[in-house]
This record gives sequence, C-alpha cells and structure tokens, in this order.
Amino acid sequence: MAGEFALYSIDIRPTLEPWAEGWSPKPALCIRWDNSVASEDYTPPRRVRRGSVTRTGGGNVVTDMGVVASDARIQASGSPGAGTWISLNTGKALQTAYEDEDAQYYFTDGHRVWRVRFLPGDDNALDFALDLTWYYGRGEEVCRWSMVVMVLGEMTPVGPPQAET
Repeated sequence: MAGEFALYSIDIRPTLEPWAEGWSPKPALCIRWDNSVASEDYTPPRRVRRGSVTRTGGGNVVTDMGVVASDARIQASGSPGAGTWISLNTGKALQTAYEDEDAQYYFTDGHRVWRVRFLPGDDNALDFALDLTWYYGRGEEVCRWSMVVMVLGEMTPVGPPQAET
C-alpha cells in the first residue's frame, strides 16, 4: 500500500500526519483520503536525471538535461472495485482545492511530503465521479477518482508539536 494520502494547506509545517492532535493552529485545509491507495494506482515523482555520456577521442562529452518537468508529477487514482474509493464529500473538497488556481499545498503519501499544486488548465488534473453501480446497488455515495499534481519540491516532514508535560 502507498500509505495514507492527505492534501493540506501550507500554513503548518510539512508532516506525514496533518490530522494529528497537537497542531495549533490546525491547517486551514486538510483533506484526508477515505482509504489507502494501492501502490499500482500511485506514481510518486521519479528522481531521474536525463542526459548522456559520449566517449570521444579526447575524453567524454557529458550532456546533462537535469530532471524533466514531466517527471515532477504525482499521479494517483482509485475506484470502489479496488477498495480505493473516496467519498463524495472528499471529492467535493478536492474539487474546491483544484479550483483555487494559484494555491499550493502539501501532499503526503504517508511516507514522504511534497509541496504541490494542481496543473493549471489541465482537464486531467482532477477527475472524480459517483459510482452509480455502488450507489444503486449498495446505497453508498462512493467515487472513482484520478489526480495529477505538479511537484514544486520535496519537504522534510516533522512530527506534530508535543504537548508540554
């Protein structure tokens, strides 16, 4: 499993558990996924540098293209059938976050934390829809979903503030 996903505002320090007790003030926005996401439905950003080394008669020519922008994205998805659904309320909260075009957030997969933003103008950046099979068959408002966010940087997570004894 990829871990517990959360998207939260950058008004607190980066952490793996923004919902934990001890944060004062609490983050202005904290969206916690309803279920853990399967690792096959989650692509964290890769840390691959692009380039080449060409051997020549007088040595080597190194071409370093750095990290390509398309590598600095996080992609994830889920569905009721896979047990990785989100509730309709979680979907609506993500939609509200997506609509704030200039907003930056922290995103955690339960193991690492990144500063991210939704890709402006990208219609594939967020998609969620009520699964009608589950709704009519079980009476549950659960959604299939997919999300792509642009990574602005990886952060060093800290734990929540400890209560003084």
